Amino acid sequence: MADIAKLVEELSKLTVMEAAELAKTLETEWGVSAAAAVAGDAYGVVARYIASLAGFGPRDHRGLERFACLLFAAVSLPAQFLPLALAHASKRGERAAVKQGAGMLPSGDAAPPIVAQVEGACE
Repeated sequence: MADIAKLVEELSKLTVMEAAELAKTLETEWGVSAAAAVAGDAYGVVARYIASLAGFGPRDHRGLERFACLLFAAVSLPAQFLPLALAHASKRGERAAVKQGAGMLPSGDAAPPIVAQVEGACE
């Protein structure tokens, strides 16, 4: 087993660039990435914060601060679903446009109404 104190002493001598190089090398060697762990845990952090406000987990919040934070979380919750609502409305409009366009397609041998109008105007 390596001497931890000696290892810490040696690592403390590294420049910032050397430390970044070491981190990249270790990520490659061990097949891990710190960025993936950070990105994947974003919602977990928010969930643990809300849980702590509700009294689950660490109780770092007291009285008025807890109430104010819970109130803000509750009031801002609908805004979290705004992108979903906008996407749904957009998709509903697309469905209507496709349905309308499908009605203009020929069924069998008949030409679509717009084609028949253009052909009649050219005669």
